[in-house]
Amino acid sequence: MAGSCADLKIAFIETSFPNRLEWLAEVSGHLTPAMLKVELEKFGKRDVPIKIFHVKPQFLEDLQTELSALNDKRLQVLDGGEIFEF
Repeated sequence: MAGSCADLKIAFIETSFPNRLEWLAEVSGHLTPAMLKVELEKFGKRDVPIKIFHVKPQFLEDLQTELSALNDKRLQVLDGGEIFEF
C-alpha cells in the first residue's frame, strides 16, 4: 500500500489500453485511465510523480487524451529511455 511507504519518491504504473477496451485490460491484467483513476484514489493526494509506462503504441493518442482528462498533474507518459536518478 502506498501509504505505508513514507519515503516513496516516484511511482511507475502501467496503463495499456483506452477506456473503451476495459474488458481487454481486465482479462489481460492491465489498466485503462479509468481503472488507473480508481487506483490513484487509493494512493491519495501524495505529491509523488507518477510515470505511466507500457502504453500500447496504437492507443497512444487516446491514452494521452484520457489521462489528460484525469486532470492529475503528477502523471507523465514515458517515451522510453528516460533515466531517473535519486
